[in-house]
Amino acid sequence: MRILTLVILMAVNLGAALLMMKKMRGPWWIEYLILGIAGLVILGGFFGLWVDAEWAYPLMTIIFALSLANLLWLYMYVKYLTVFALGLLANITGVVISMTGLGGAKQMSTDEFLETYDTPKDEPLDHSIVMPKKAAKRGRLRKR
Repeated sequence: MRILTLVILMAVNLGAALLMMKKMRGPWWIEYLILGIAGLVILGGFFGLWVDAEWAYPLMTIIFALSLANLLWLYMYVKYLTVFALGLLANITGVVISMTGLGGAKQMSTDEFLETYDTPKDEPLDHSIVMPKKAAKRGRLRKR
């Protein structure tokens, strides 16, 4: 569920960046370059989340933080407050969610999931195996 939430928040973040970039009159080509590189890194982060890699959540935290800086840079050129507020909310939520995933899955030792049973030391173990008896074979009934 956390991964799906991060994917949705990243889509909202990229949508906000694209909407703000559409109204941009300044150096728009820099933003295309930034979004192109970020898109490749984001795909790598999603792959890491999918395979449950240790580096995935720290990478997603860095991506959301850099996306927040990108939105601030875009807001300097375009005063589009509603889209900026939506992107800001998505980025802050993404940073918080990806930081909660930094602990990752705790590796279980063999003692935690392996059940053992103690046998009394003074009782000898019975090593005789009792096999069930086979049922007698019955032939096919012939019709006369």
